[in-house]
Amino acid sequence: MPSYEPGAWTGRGEAQRINVTLNHAFESLGLCMFVVATYPHIGVLVEFLNRLTGWDTDLQELLLTGERIANLRQCFNLREGLNQLEYRVSGRLVGIPPDEYGPLAGVTIDQDFVNREFLEAMDWDLTTARPSSQKLRQLGLEDVECTLATSCTEPGTTRS
Repeated sequence: MPSYEPGAWTGRGEAQRINVTLNHAFESLGLCMFVVATYPHIGVLVEFLNRLTGWDTDLQELLLTGERIANLRQCFNLREGLNQLEYRVSGRLVGIPPDEYGPLAGVTIDQDFVNREFLEAMDWDLTTARPSSQKLRQLGLEDVECTLATSCTEPGTTRS
């Protein structure tokens, strides 16, 4: 994982990208995330997978698999009119209003900034959250058409 300030909410875009892609890879294998979290080091889990399946994979291949899944899911969701940039979590989760006591006292998280860091790390457009054509080609997904469903947001229209 790239280093970042433990108490800060900024500078975590790349770490979030790695975490998201690994989660996609592990979930696609049907692994229980509670079990995955108990492994002392990711290398032990990769070795376990290789012995269990007879594969000869490594961490980089798992990250690439997870990144492919994340980009395919994103294209699917955008086609269906779902864009995570349109969703907001409860103010309580991001410190609105900020806690008065405890380790997060006075902390408010800027959701737009956090989203922007993640989108940049994923190489997705900052306004549409659409994966770049270059990213799709890099992942071997050049045949994936990542279109935006504009008719989903227009009242009284239906998709064909």
